[in-house]
Amino acid sequence: MRLLYYTKPPFLDCDLPYLKSQKENISELYTIIDLPSFFLRSSVLDIAKQISKPGIFKASQYKEIIFFEDYLDLDKTYVVNRTNKKVFSVSNLILNFKLFFFILKIRPTIIHSTVFYDFQELFLYFFRKKTIVTVHDPFPHSGEGNFRKYFFRKLGFTLLNNFIILNKKQKTQFIATYKLENKNVYESNLSIYNVYNLYLGQFSENKPLKSILFFGRISPYKGINILLEAMKYVHSIHPDVKLIIAGNGEYYFDKTEFEQLDYIEFRNRYIPNAELVKLIKDSLFVVCPYIDATQSGVVMTSYAFCKPVIASNIGGLSEMVIDKVTGCLVEPNDIIELQNSIIELVSNKKLLDTMEKNVFDHFHQGQRGWTKISKDLFIVYNTIINDNKK
Repeated sequence: MRLLYYTKPPFLDCDLPYLKSQKENISELYTIIDLPSFFLRSSVLDIAKQISKPGIFKASQYKEIIFFEDYLDLDKTYVVNRTNKKVFSVSNLILNFKLFFFILKIRPTIIHSTVFYDFQELFLYFFRKKTIVTVHDPFPHSGEGNFRKYFFRKLGFTLLNNFIILNKKQKTQFIATYKLENKNVYESNLSIYNVYNLYLGQFSENKPLKSILFFGRISPYKGINILLEAMKYVHSIHPDVKLIIAGNGEYYFDKTEFEQLDYIEFRNRYIPNAELVKLIKDSLFVVCPYIDATQSGVVMTSYAFCKPVIASNIGGLSEMVIDKVTGCLVEPNDIIELQNSIIELVSNKKLLDTMEKNVFDHFHQGQRGWTKISKDLFIVYNTIINDNKK
């Protein structure tokens, strides 16, 4: 088997642990990272300066990617270096042409993509019979739908046969919505984003006052306004607890009132990886008060450091957060239930300690680990390869 794994920077925090594990099963594992100039700082990737020339380069030409050498086979990992943001620029058109022949030269028996192909990648549908796509968001999030995304998702569902969905709860609806064959939709899941462990030791270990944490890109579907309202009552019971909201993006509501409160801190900017790890380590637990969701990388990043999570009981989150075991599930938009769950965990250190141990027992080993995931997908790859031989 010769696997080509095609991805983009926003998914590297989950790609890298998976690829590290899959290397044990597949020796001929090639990785292509499509790197446009606007994704230099994304997920775990933090590239200071892009190579000025467009082209397909060994990933080792970026010292920031060499940092992940334990997770990647650098001899078989390549970067599609896109320096022009315009899809139809001459440099991108030439680069697409080169990429097509580059993939032909690799001669993959299976291609695993983490994205639906956009304008500049349409030629990849030439390999559609041997392609499987991980659908990270089976349904668009609230406030994030647009025609372009809809169009290329629709095209992908029309032209491709094989898909991976990362939670069981939405599988039936997913198949019905996009009119897919059940046998071509494979279930998988996420495990802990242990790549963030690389940043341990890059900060001082002193802890501030008690803090709970929300982190990630700011977006309407994430329910930050609900969390802020809940914190008013939490503060009346536990005035020593601080909420930190860390992440880049434009707020979708007026947060002026909350900026005046000394128990709420906004870090509305890109959060470097070492700073993010320190925030998680220093926190009591993490909160994901989402209005809608599929699954969440935030949960798996938190679990990498055995932090319990309070999350909305929606989408695939209920498969990731085991209620009263690795965290708490609350109904979306329910301020009272959310504030009560926060108070319960803040008030009960013994419960928090137990949940931290449960996170380790459930997600750092066994059936929810990357070893199991990679072996299961290895079987899926072989199934597709054998089907193509018929």
